[in-house]
Amino acid sequence: FHDYNESNVELSFYGPGAVSSTVVRGLMQFSFRSLGVNRVTAKTPRGNKTVIRGLPRFGFRMEGVMRRYYGPFKKLDAIVFGLLKSDAERFMDVMR
Repeated sequence: FHDYNESNVELSFYGPGAVSSTVVRGLMQFSFRSLGVNRVTAKTPRGNKTVIRGLPRFGFRMEGVMRRYYGPFKKLDAIVFGLLKSDAERFMDVMR
């Protein structure tokens, strides 16, 4: 968790199993219930196909690309995803 501002918190997903349903649901429940945010932002390197394919399954929407976010080469762009509280309730049953 980083860059918490009472309305948004940014998450980092890294490593095997990072986008498993158990991990993502737990992160969303903590973010929306405990922190009380309205949205969650996730960034991942362009080359991280597992996360890029996995996050939309949980209601995250791709919001853009941050060019050269991780360094001077194109492959180090960041893909930015966002998830609103209302979408999390619908897709993941977070608030029960």
